[in-house]
Amino acid sequence: MKVNISYAVELEDVPAEVGKLLVNLASYMAVLLNDTEELGAANPTQTVDSISEIRQGLATLDLRLADCANILSGYMDVKTKIASGQDPSVSQPLEVESDE
Repeated sequence: MKVNISYAVELEDVPAEVGKLLVNLASYMAVLLNDTEELGAANPTQTVDSISEIRQGLATLDLRLADCANILSGYMDVKTKIASGQDPSVSQPLEVESDE
């Protein structure tokens, strides 16, 4: 089940918060890489199951990377509006979706 998680941070802290998310993603990616390196064809049924789990992990990784890109795009949009004197309060909130 997927749920939305949102919390407020100061605007200038957004890049650092995304950086924390990216560090976690790098760890998750390392686990997926390790799982991939351990694949073998000795037991085809188990290998097919393992490949399926890795593919699901890659899909999750892709979604989380997209979340990070969306957050940073929103951040840059708000910064641009502020710099041009527009009211950034009409922007959508920056949210992260998580399946944890």
